[in-house]
Amino acid sequence: MRDFSGANNPRWKGGIKIHAYGYILVASPNHPHKDKQGYVRKHRLVMEEHLGRLLESTEDIHHINEDKTDNRIENLELFQSRSEHIKKYHTTAGEKTRFRRGQIPHNKYLTERHCKSCNELFQPTSNISKYCSKQCYWNTKKGVLPPQLIRSV
Repeated sequence: MRDFSGANNPRWKGGIKIHAYGYILVASPNHPHKDKQGYVRKHRLVMEEHLGRLLESTEDIHHINEDKTDNRIENLELFQSRSEHIKKYHTTAGEKTRFRRGQIPHNKYLTERHCKSCNELFQPTSNISKYCSKQCYWNTKKGVLPPQLIRSV
């Protein structure tokens, strides 16, 4: 039976691919911190080579210019933990933000919206807020129209 793994596979791309979040992944099947497919993020390999040791799984790396494909050592900053990284780069005026690993935080739900019931601008508290208050929500559910939407005859 023929072996189609790695370089023997006709779809082999040289052991380099781009992660969904934009990071460059390098095939490294013997690396202790490889993912399920045997790949490691290139910026981690660059930092390990620079330090002359393996990175701890808790250590985090920041791309200073925010270009995840720019893995020059002068563009990488090492943090001892994920929380240190978030405190320094992913907070606004000291306030906490929601942050998922590998994603730039975005607070699209914090922008003002119009209430579906009374059409007034309000500041939503979650991603799914459609009403400015419980009263507007229940008025809509009970079929009671707000005064702004009642037409005078």
